[in-house]
Amino acid sequence: MLIPKAIEILQNVTKKKITHNDVAQILGVTKQAISSRVHRKQELKQYEWDTLKEFYNFQNTVESNDLSNENISANYYSEFKIAVKDGKYEILGEKELISFPIKLIYEYKKEKKYFLVNATGDSMKPEIKNGDKLIIEACNGNAIEDNQIYIFSYKNKIFVKRLVQNVNQISVISDNQDKTIYPTQYISDIDFDKTIIIGKIAGLARKLH
Repeated sequence: MLIPKAIEILQNVTKKKITHNDVAQILGVTKQAISSRVHRKQELKQYEWDTLKEFYNFQNTVESNDLSNENISANYYSEFKIAVKDGKYEILGEKELISFPIKLIYEYKKEKKYFLVNATGDSMKPEIKNGDKLIIEACNGNAIEDNQIYIFSYKNKIFVKRLVQNVNQISVISDNQDKTIYPTQYISDIDFDKTIIIGKIAGLARKLH
């Protein structure tokens, strides 16, 4: 979720004026850092959004207008595998149609397709924890939005990482701050054809069973 959108939601509920400086103080960063993220259209991480909601004692978020109490059904793949051919992929394995609240999706878009997979490992902590169900917004093509978390295939292996597009490479970033274990890696332009963007992480279903 973008910072201005988060501020708008909180202001509508609390009826208080909330500034970039307020957000900065709550998150323990500088006002300049928040202003820079707003300028670069960098979204809040889930734990940051949770921190803001907790501070303002606001738990039931109406993030999609009147859709907060509605459910959506999507395929859930307990074991996510794909087959790649001619630059396209097909999802393999058994699937289960499950229903969950639309409000779990950061910014629901009716025209988009969604599915769920399991997160494994701790490379994306604290944003994503081992065992989380990830709500994926399926992508059409390999275009990415900078600094968003994607599920993608690289050399026939599946990854969930934060991506940044550079001129001749893609930065592949783990949120885990232990960079001795999870250093930033790079996909060079000569390997772009070995990379398939499957989808963007559109929400977490941490408590969904």
